[in-house]
Amino acid sequence: MHITNSEKYKQYHSDSGFTLLSVEFWLHVLLFGSIGAITWAIRGTNGWGGIDGTILPGMAWGILWYYCCKRKGVSVGGLPLWLGLGIAIGGEWGYGQYVSWIRGMFQVAEGSIDVNPILGWTWFFICGIAWGAPGAVALGWALSLSHSWRNKESGPLPILMMRWSLRIIIPIAFGYLGYYLIQWCPQYFFPHYDTGIYNVIPLDDNQDRTIFTNTQNFVVVMWFLGAFLVALAQRDKATLMSCIVIGFGFGFGFALSALWCMGYVYAPAYIDWWKMWEIQAGFNLGFLYVVILYWALKHAPEKSTQATPPTWDRIAILLTTFLFWGTALWGVSVTAAGLLELINAETNQYAWPTPRKWIFAITMVPLLMLMLREILRLRNGWQSNHTLRTQRMSMLIVGTTAIGAISIWPTEIGVLYALLCCTALYALNTLNTHWDRKDRG
Repeated sequence: MHITNSEKYKQYHSDSGFTLLSVEFWLHVLLFGSIGAITWAIRGTNGWGGIDGTILPGMAWGILWYYCCKRKGVSVGGLPLWLGLGIAIGGEWGYGQYVSWIRGMFQVAEGSIDVNPILGWTWFFICGIAWGAPGAVALGWALSLSHSWRNKESGPLPILMMRWSLRIIIPIAFGYLGYYLIQWCPQYFFPHYDTGIYNVIPLDDNQDRTIFTNTQNFVVVMWFLGAFLVALAQRDKATLMSCIVIGFGFGFGFALSALWCMGYVYAPAYIDWWKMWEIQAGFNLGFLYVVILYWALKHAPEKSTQATPPTWDRIAILLTTFLFWGTALWGVSVTAAGLLELINAETNQYAWPTPRKWIFAITMVPLLMLMLREILRLRNGWQSNHTLRTQRMSMLIVGTTAIGAISIWPTEIGVLYALLCCTALYALNTLNTHWDRKDRG
């Protein structure tokens, strides 16, 4: 990530809109937050989960990051792709049983027993860090790599190799340490361990899930702590900032989002509280990415002879866009086939009945043709203008909303998708009006 147009960069940087207290900042929050809310809530109870679900908000934020930086005279290289892939990994971490824990219920084979709600909130905080950790570290490393190369701080090759070896090895070692801590002291990680419910053979599904989920989340948090300490020792400001804001920040953001699940206590049938939680979580994480975006823009280095060529920017954003739309079409194909009554509406997201294959293939054809056109344009040196990029951002917002609405149909939460879509379009249009005014001087 580096400055390619110093005049434009200084024009935007000198403006009061570059501060976290400006209207422009909060318009970015509305844009990133609304898209994050829609894409994050695609996953879960009525959508599709795992990496398949979380790759969507990650890639969407990566595309928006590229768009905003491009307008301000900053090249981002492969950063959007790393941003999207990093946050996607968090989709593998579980958290479902914590919803009952915060309500004081711990599920066992015979029903439920009491548990301190603080345990539920604590594990929501830990899980939030685990979800944000891969994306935070990947983004921080991408930014720090850019800064060190531009400012020639990387040093000789052996030193560079040592720095990266430590970044890889120490977090892994911390992850193993976390695993063994659980083996040595399981009573501190699994509620009611002293009652013997985890020693029953065969193990009840609820306890089996608790062991797997808590172990997984704690190991990832320990890995994250190792990466954070390495960044601290190496004075890697970009990774430190990314870990603090996105990693630790989403620990709080994820737990706060879970407040919606208390609706199951007071009005369980009123609305899909789980979806409300996911919408809030996506918005919160979008806000945190805007904070890092502003920090990265403020500290963007000048272009140097080692800067990545402009072509890499376009290749990276092309891959990011393809992964976003390809995954979206893959995920929505099973729901679309169910709505058309071609398959059972309860078909598993990983099942591939023939009607789903046809729907996926038909929708992928235009996407592949568009990607081929962009590749040919790339070879010919064609450059898109800001108007075309803005149109594509509008298509991203509307298309994402449509896919999200189909994925969770027929739940009433779909109405919120329309409101979030309008909010995102409003933020995009207002930002462009402001930027056009700046460009005219």
